[in-house]
Formats: sequence, C-alpha cells, structure tokens
Amino acid sequence: MAERRMIFCHTTGEIAHSYNAYLKTDHWLNKRYVYLKCSSYTCSGCCKNLAGKTFHLHHKNYKNVGNESYLDLSVLCPECHFKIHHGVKTPMDMLVEEMVATCTDSNIDLPFEWSWGNCR
Repeated sequence: MAERRMIFCHTTGEIAHSYNAYLKTDHWLNKRYVYLKCSSYTCSGCCKNLAGKTFHLHHKNYKNVGNESYLDLSVLCPECHFKIHHGVKTPMDMLVEEMVATCTDSNIDLPFEWSWGNCR
C-alpha cells in the first residue's frame, strides 16, 4: 500500500499514521487473531494447516483498511502470499477454475455462499 494516509480503526478508535503502524494496532491484531481462528488455521491458497506456523493475513484490497470485513481478507501461507503478489496461481485458484469449468460445461448452478458461522 504505497499511499500515505492516516488509518482510523473503527472498533478501537486507534489512529495509525502508516500502514505498517496499522499492522501493530490492537484493532488489527485482534482481527488477525479472530480471522485465523475462524479460518480453522487453514491457508486459503493451498489448504495447508497453519496452526503453530507462520501465516500472513492478506488484504484482498485496501478500500476498507481500518474497517475490513472478513471478506476483504484471506489467510495465506508465505508461499501462497508470494504467489498472489507475483501473479502466480495457487492450488486453490486452479481447483476453483476447474470446478467452474466443469459446472459450466454441465450446466450446473454454482452456489457461492460464504458461511462464517459465529465469526461474523
């Protein structure tokens, strides 16, 4: 995120003067913890279990920084995070493309529902 702007954390009222400072706020650290738990400690790129391992919480976009919904984020292992930032498809990207192609070829409607249970 190259743009320099103050980031207001909606849940805690904290103000961060840079993106790197934002990543150290209580707001972000709590959101990161909750999101990892809700994702079952699983990389959304390759489905590896990341419990006790290094993981990244990736912003899919920067529109809502400071007030992210859980749909703005994804848990990734370092390898998948690197791939996403360098335009390389992750194993899940390839699987989803294959599923969509198969369902499209078979005229099957795809139910794209996202359920977070109690984690909303």
